[in-house]
Amino acid sequence: MKVVKIILWSLLALFVLGLGGAYLYFSNLPPTGEAVFLAPGEPVTLSIDGGAAVEISAKGRHEAKLGVGPHTVVIVAPTKLERTFEITKHKTVVVPVVETQCYATLDVSLSHYELGGKQRAPKLVRTNRADAPFPLTSGHYSSMADIPDQRTSGAMVVVLRSASCEDIAALQPKAAPPGSPSD
Repeated sequence: MKVVKIILWSLLALFVLGLGGAYLYFSNLPPTGEAVFLAPGEPVTLSIDGGAAVEISAKGRHEAKLGVGPHTVVIVAPTKLERTFEITKHKTVVVPVVETQCYATLDVSLSHYELGGKQRAPKLVRTNRADAPFPLTSGHYSSMADIPDQRTSGAMVVVLRSASCEDIAALQPKAAPPGSPSD
């Protein structure tokens, strides 16, 4: 019986030491956030904080985990542009890669979660133009790969997409002519 107690106390001590070690390790990591760069329908080449060039395909994106604080991105193509942005702890910032970049916010709540495998187009929530970096709102994602496997009941899950401003404008529903029946 005494041997069993010694073994149990030893296991408990190892567990507590493991928790303490994990806490010390993770609490001393530098705080980080993320910057997301979405291509506007044409390839993009950029460099973050003077690092190596990053190539993004016409419909691609690049995510960069960065330390908290100010950062600079130099976009070489499609046009030369330099932007500064601020990273805050555990937050994501979207950085436009052209002078004015257009985005569509798409609700994938029904199309991805509710239809049991039936395909349905995501619902357009809004379109917007950005000429400066902006935070990615909670519950918003920059890729379908990032959305959660399940959603909280009733919560809207949205994905931010970028394309040319002309393509984004074409997504807007056309206004019905005056006097026509509406659905």
